[in-house]
Amino acid sequence: MLEALHLDAAERPVAVLLDGPALRLRRAGLPDVFAPLPRLARVVVHGPRVQWRTEALLACAEGGVPVLLLSGRGALVAVLVPVLPPAQRRDLAAVLDAAATLPGFRSLLEDFCRAEI
Repeated sequence: MLEALHLDAAERPVAVLLDGPALRLRRAGLPDVFAPLPRLARVVVHGPRVQWRTEALLACAEGGVPVLLLSGRGALVAVLVPVLPPAQRRDLAAVLDAAATLPGFRSLLEDFCRAEI
């Protein structure tokens, strides 16, 4: 079963590194924690004190793991959605089904449609 990984750096900053097929979460004074990418449905980042290494973010994208960025108050700021494999990009229904599971999808779709009209 895929799981959501919630990263909250309210108490201590979190560094997100890539370690093989897993994200390594590093906090000062605590042991590192590993989150295997194949087990992740999404990563939810709460606040600005989560520091990403580029290779960790790219590994999420390549592994099909979306990253949601929330402000310190919990408002959705951005969603980094991986590009689907070429075979799935042509299947609009599959793309919309996958995107519809993301928080705020309806408002993003409405904004997109308004911009295209």
